Amino acid sequence: MMSMSMDALRALVRRLRAKLADDIIENRIDEGYSISKLSAVQHENLQNHTEQNMEALQEENRLLRLGKEVLLKKSTTDPLTGLYNRVKMEEVFLYEQKQFFRHGDDFSMILMDLDNFKAINDNYGHNIGDNYLRELAGTLTEFFRNVDMIGRWGGEEFLILLPRTSLEEAKKMALRLSAKVSAIDCPRIGQQTASFGLATLTRGDTLSTVVGRADKGLFLAKKRGKNRVEITV
Repeated sequence: MMSMSMDALRALVRRLRAKLADDIIENRIDEGYSISKLSAVQHENLQNHTEQNMEALQEENRLLRLGKEVLLKKSTTDPLTGLYNRVKMEEVFLYEQKQFFRHGDDFSMILMDLDNFKAINDNYGHNIGDNYLRELAGTLTEFFRNVDMIGRWGGEEFLILLPRTSLEEAKKMALRLSAKVSAIDCPRIGQQTASFGLATLTRGDTLSTVVGRADKGLFLAKKRGKNRVEITV
């Protein structure tokens, strides 16, 4: 074996120590890289899992909102015609009444009742009568403005709330509507007519009193031969 001087031996030890230190550092870097790489995979999996949970939560929220909308619609609309029901019309009236008291704008209503509708159900059956009511509801929806509220008040009776509409304007609308209703030609039963009672809101009115006046007008229209528009004060 070749003999080495003390200085050469010391130099070799230093190189070996340096090489060992480099190897340790490199191994630690490799280990750190592996750990970092593993953490990235775990992070990606966690992120994917979180995104899936968020999507599921969003879908649950969407279904919940949809369910609430369905329940709200069922609670406020008439199932046969799709128009507002009596409960919703009472709610709308209270809102429009507040607007009337606040701003003083005209606020009128039309109470409409089909003439001889009972005979349709008796002679042709309720299915035919229901089909006619749905056809009529479509006509009402197309006829009135977006601000007007249309509801099935009960049976073959319909209430239309007319914000910012005077009694004279409401009368003109009712006369035009009467012609529209008479023009509906439903299979088997042909053309039908309706009678109309009108009223306008005053400062001392409640829903009961103003609808009561419209109902008196409706009664008068029936008494005078039907297919008429009448106003009582």
